[in-house]
Amino acid sequence: MLITHPPARDDAATATRVETRMRSGARALGAAPAHETLPDAVERITVHNDLAQLRLDGTPHALTTQAGNWARAITEIGNVLLAVGLDPLSTAAADGPEVDGHLLKPMKSDRLYFAAASVATPAQRIHTGAQP
Repeated sequence: MLITHPPARDDAATATRVETRMRSGARALGAAPAHETLPDAVERITVHNDLAQLRLDGTPHALTTQAGNWARAITEIGNVLLAVGLDPLSTAAADGPEVDGHLLKPMKSDRLYFAAASVATPAQRIHTGAQP
């Protein structure tokens, strides 16, 4: 699951502010740069119908995405590789060269953070509030 942000739209969303938020998100997932050992982000993804929800530590918020067939696949597999990018990625870049470049170049310069997360089984419920 690639977690990125679009290019800044105005002065209030400067590159520095956006990067700070993305670094905070990487920390909330327990993610680390590619050259470090892949951290276990524990069980933090739930799937309901075609929606996948990713819990962030220290916040009542979660990332939610329409997941379709991917939701069914991760439920069966039980694990997801999380990748948090610090650099902007256009919202039109669903796949292809822009995504490839976004993954390869930043990985070499510690601008892409990774963690392995488990998917909750349907009978389990993940607490989405702040961690103690």
